[in-house]
Amino acid sequence: MAIIRILRGKSSNVILQGASGIIGPLVIKQTKRGIQITNRRPPRPRRRKKKAAEVEKESLFKDAVRYAKAVNKNPKRKEAYLKKLNGKRNAYQAALSDYLTNTQLNRRRKSS
Repeated sequence: MAIIRILRGKSSNVILQGASGIIGPLVIKQTKRGIQITNRRPPRPRRRKKKAAEVEKESLFKDAVRYAKAVNKNPKRKEAYLKKLNGKRNAYQAALSDYLTNTQLNRRRKSS
């Protein structure tokens, strides 16, 4: 880490005077309390591979969202859900919950 002190608003390094942000691929320039600080850029977080169970849950949720959207577009099915709810939730939320908890809907998904 290099620290460059600014004396009375003037830097001894003319090139870096007043610079801030990313300089090159490895360096970040910051100014704090009249001191210019140059650091290496922090490493980017590494992405890990998703586990099989996570991928399965994501696909199940995507299918549940598709089902809930289909229910929301169909007025008859939407009305049937709204009658069951008595105004506690909307039809989309109920259809999503039904798909995720109802085993018959999930079996239909796995068979197709």
